Amino acid sequence: MHQNLADLLGDQKLTLVDAGARNGIFSLDLLDPFVNAYGLEPNEEEYQLLKQSGIRFNNARFYKDALAGMTGMAGFYYAKHPSYHSLLEPDPENYRKYTGMMKDHSEWISNISTVRKSSIPVITLDDFCDREKIHQIDFLKLDTQGNELDILKGAQSLINKGRIRMIYTEVAFITVYKGQTHFSELDNFLRSKGYLFVDCRFNSVRNEAQYTSTGGRLYEQPRVSSGGDAIYIKDFSESAEDNTHLNIVKTGLLLANLQYFSLANHILTSYGGIDAGHCKKIFLLFNRSSSFHRLKKMIKMTCPPFLLPYLGGFRKLFQS
Repeated sequence: MHQNLADLLGDQKLTLVDAGARNGIFSLDLLDPFVNAYGLEPNEEEYQLLKQSGIRFNNARFYKDALAGMTGMAGFYYAKHPSYHSLLEPDPENYRKYTGMMKDHSEWISNISTVRKSSIPVITLDDFCDREKIHQIDFLKLDTQGNELDILKGAQSLINKGRIRMIYTEVAFITVYKGQTHFSELDNFLRSKGYLFVDCRFNSVRNEAQYTSTGGRLYEQPRVSSGGDAIYIKDFSESAEDNTHLNIVKTGLLLANLQYFSLANHILTSYGGIDAGHCKKIFLLFNRSSSFHRLKKMIKMTCPPFLLPYLGGFRKLFQS
């Protein structure tokens, strides 16, 4: 499998930057051996856990940096549950409007509540890449609890030069943090910069929630308004000078890894001159891998950290 991918990439690596890398740097599955990964997590405890997760990458680096729209110092809100830490202050009152009668509402409000605030150093993505000598980001993943648009605005140099090829970013449709980015704002910004919307992977609906009263049970309408992850790629039809064969191949492989085979096929055949039959053979590698990816994810959720290094050997059982 890996040899087929190596033939396409040659000796080039994919650069992955994961901001908000709690629970481990985002996995690109079959592409992981071809990745230079940079994981950023400003919380000390989560940062130490993050360092244990880099075993699947041949080259992974970890940083306690927090990305923002400027370089300097900023307030950081530590929530009761670490997944809700943010540079933005939580807005529980607005959240309550949308979830107040759901059975898990009290737990959700408790989890996002601030337990302490401190001032931490922050850095723009442009400055981070200058410091680390990162010329191009092939896959940028953002999960920073509301300031994703600020981060992108702090990457104007990279974006204007076409040096961020794919963006996988958390988006929200209702306000959970004061002053947070909403999907419409982020979408308008990226489209204005020549990015093509691919998909939005909405958060799992947890709220077939019930409220018990003297009149019986009420079941709230399931919704996805809390948000999800939006995916964008640099639009090849609008960025001819960036349409190098390597960028085309990288974007096609990244889309295939995420199971967007139709768009991957369009890019590889239309811009890369790669035969459709060959594309299908490559796509089958990722299709086969997806089953393992789901199994691996399940194992990681139940596996203690000291056993994670053995997952690499476990994987070989599923490869021919």
